[in-house]
Amino acid sequence: MVEKIAKLDLSMIYNQFELDDESQRYTVINTHCGLYKYTRLVFGHAPAPAILQRAMEGLVGGQEGVLCLREDVLITGRNDAEHAARIRAVLQTLQEAGLTLQRENCEFYKDEVSYLGYVINKNGLKKSPDKIKGIVDSPAPSNISQLQSFLGLANYNRSFVPSAASVLSPLYNLLKKGVKWSWGLDHQEAFKNKTAISIRPGTRQLQPRSKVNPDCRCVSGWLGCDTVASRFRQA
Repeated sequence: MVEKIAKLDLSMIYNQFELDDESQRYTVINTHCGLYKYTRLVFGHAPAPAILQRAMEGLVGGQEGVLCLREDVLITGRNDAEHAARIRAVLQTLQEAGLTLQRENCEFYKDEVSYLGYVINKNGLKKSPDKIKGIVDSPAPSNISQLQSFLGLANYNRSFVPSAASVLSPLYNLLKKGVKWSWGLDHQEAFKNKTAISIRPGTRQLQPRSKVNPDCRCVSGWLGCDTVASRFRQA
């Protein structure tokens, strides 16, 4: 069971990785002073996120209790001693690679941290209050663009709402090709279900001996499947 969590933030992470000569030739830009090429990885280039992720996974991805998504590195531990050892191992790896951290954005020995829009603690995953407030306070959309924006926010937290696809299906119907925009009562009722995201509890860590069952259903043309785990109780 995870008890302590640390979060590392690498500063200007893209620019910390040098490009080899072959790669530099694909980064040439044309300016009024002539042609220039980048010598380091640049945020904004299409393949840059994938290149960075692969590099970071190669550095720390194989270490136990460590998770990374580009510049954000998460380190867990079942106790202070294990947590400290894992932190030291990651820091040593980053130092040997010549990478630097943004100290003010790093957190150590925490009971919970905000990570990728969620709150993570020893019990599992919770919704970020800031993101939930944005969903709950959203006014009813009046056009396709606003609806797409709302669904983008809602989908980020749909794992907390069972049967989310069927609940939101009236809204998705408005996005179908050839469907004329017309906001009706069924759409308003589906939109009101946004409050379910705020009142549903978070997810918990799956215990190794838990009984797991798939829960599949098809409603109004939508096929969905939830993984339901029951808490293991020793006889």
